[in-house]
Amino acid sequence: MLKSTRILLPLMVFAIVSVASSGITPDENATSNSTDPVEINWLTPDQALAQHAESGKKILFYVYTTTCGFCQRTAAEVFVNPAVIENMNELFLPVRVNAGSREPLQMNGETLTHRELATRLGTEYVPFFVVMEKDDIIGSRSGFHGPDQLQALLVFFADDHYKQLSFEDFLRTW
Repeated sequence: MLKSTRILLPLMVFAIVSVASSGITPDENATSNSTDPVEINWLTPDQALAQHAESGKKILFYVYTTTCGFCQRTAAEVFVNPAVIENMNELFLPVRVNAGSREPLQMNGETLTHRELATRLGTEYVPFFVVMEKDDIIGSRSGFHGPDQLQALLVFFADDHYKQLSFEDFLRTW
């Protein structure tokens, strides 16, 4: 037993050191069969309006500012969640609007700034989510929403639950 330990121990150490020093990590050689979407497919307002006319999907505006802590948290914790990404891409036409930006954008043939669009959408606090169907705002929610609560909000509007229930009542059944 002692003799086999003397032989096996150096071989095991050599094998471990060889693998560790090769620089190869398990993820580098793994092939991904995952079909999880990588990121949200953000659109411009004009792109969303054009696709809405073709697809009938509702438009989801996400209004934020670069200085908002909860907006940064939403980007870091919520918009990286695979289920959130999938539902935003599949169920909605997502548009990001920076309420602090004076950068111009096009919407319905009109040039306006991100800030002006945020005002037209009724933004008072950020983060702010606004859902539109055709030319009508059908609902909005402000404040931070974690992945589960945002998922509920997406289903609430995508499946037309807003027509019969308040969001709070919907959450009780969610």
